Amino acid sequence: MFKNKLSGLLIALALVSCGMIGGPSDADLLAAAKQQMLEDLLPTAQGNEAAKQAVQTAVNAIKFEKKGICNVQKEVHNCGGEITFTPPGGAEMKQLVMISVKKTDKGWVSAD
Repeated sequence: MFKNKLSGLLIALALVSCGMIGGPSDADLLAAAKQQMLEDLLPTAQGNEAAKQAVQTAVNAIKFEKKGICNVQKEVHNCGGEITFTPPGGAEMKQLVMISVKKTDKGWVSAD
């Protein structure tokens, strides 16, 4: 019986340390990635409403799939995944990304 409890405790500790329990969801990671992309890309469209709208439309259509587990370092969860997106006027693309997020009183936000 002690062996089973010890095994369960070790598994729980491993899951907590890798961020699977209490870590960000796929939706949290996608929201943080989209926010970071908008912050990076919208200034390039300054003064051009059509370009601004195209950027917002492209970013809003991005899909994210987490690949593996998150690595937690100093309260920052570094999570690998794949985004699928279609740039304005282009064909659908897939790209591997690393998304870094941290928990705040406002929820999960980009750590970059």
